[in-house]
Amino acid sequence: GSRTSSLLYQRQCFQIKMIHVVDDFFSDVFSVKKEALSMRYSIDSLHGRYPGYRSDDVASFTKLLVSKQVKKLTGDETLNCRYISYQYIPSKYKEGCFHQDDVKYTCIIYLNDGVDSGTEVCETIPKMEFSLYKKHVSLKEDFYKNPNDLIKSFKCHRMIKKVNSYFSPTYTVASKMNRMLLFKGNLYHRAQNFFGDSVENSRLTLVSFFAWILFLNN
Repeated sequence: GSRTSSLLYQRQCFQIKMIHVVDDFFSDVFSVKKEALSMRYSIDSLHGRYPGYRSDDVASFTKLLVSKQVKKLTGDETLNCRYISYQYIPSKYKEGCFHQDDVKYTCIIYLNDGVDSGTEVCETIPKMEFSLYKKHVSLKEDFYKNPNDLIKSFKCHRMIKKVNSYFSPTYTVASKMNRMLLFKGNLYHRAQNFFGDSVENSRLTLVSFFAWILFLNN
């Protein structure tokens, strides 16, 4: 490939940078959290695409409410919720790593408070060899599929720290219960530090991804 192809690149689908933060998002956040605590959770043991545990389901009412607000904030009625899930990430995952989501918008709603456990978002792209980033993705996926493997954990987090050191966050949004964060999915972002050891006391969020309807079958 060309010389530029070896550098970490950003998806060029969406050029406009934007970020929304909405506090007191749910009128009854405790009912939402009660639902989250009652769900069945699992890791992505097949692909290792995400850290921690995601729920099998979310109430249709909750999904509709989030979708309605995302469309309102973006002014884009053509958006469709591609995926929505509760997610908890305990301390054994240590910290998040900068990545992009292959969607138009990413939405995160925090369901508990945490210290240095919010989200960092970057509008700039660091100069990093793509081979380094690719290696980190491989180590990360391997660990996420085997989160109790201490050797995989060590290798993964050593590389995550290295990759994260290349990024300078434009925004740092603190984890505050019932706070909604919405941003363009092509912006590099990461969760900060993880904590706890169960769904009751770990970093708990409602995550959702939005794409244009015509992208849903891609």
